Amino acid sequence: MFEKYTMIALAVDTCRRGIDGRKKLQKMIYITKVLGYPVQEDFTLYLYGPYSEELAGELQRMKELSLLDEHSLDSSYVIKLTENGKEFLNYFQSNIEEDVGTEELTRMRALLKELSYYEPWELEIIATLFYFYQIGYTDFKELQEAVKRAKPKFSSKQINTMMKKVREFIDKFGVLQ
Repeated sequence: MFEKYTMIALAVDTCRRGIDGRKKLQKMIYITKVLGYPVQEDFTLYLYGPYSEELAGELQRMKELSLLDEHSLDSSYVIKLTENGKEFLNYFQSNIEEDVGTEELTRMRALLKELSYYEPWELEIIATLFYFYQIGYTDFKELQEAVKRAKPKFSSKQINTMMKKVREFIDKFGVLQ
């Protein structure tokens, strides 16, 4: 339980201003998992790309424990660590570092920080591309077509642009086999 909360706290902490929305956090955690970092939650393809009901529940429990604060901003939410959450992360972060090593933790933080700069719709496409890649669409043309069928609201140009980002993420941060 604490390992899962620590990973979530780490993701939120990496984005100093907080994370703009639950959807964005879901995609950031999913992409981190796909790239080989120690994320335990299971994800399924849902309306806005890969989604974890388990992660949604953990976010709710973290709010109840006063580890996270979530406040409404327009039609979304901003998720931030509370002071209790920062203390929690400081205490348990060493467990993640022991599991993955200092270098991998640094790379994971860099990945999360980079993901934080993307808009939720961009992360939706990237995460969906990774999802289909993981279930066997390894030919990039087939992958693009599968995502276009699953996400018709996005243009081919948007999908192709995010496809380039997927390749960059794999090259820069991935430990995919």
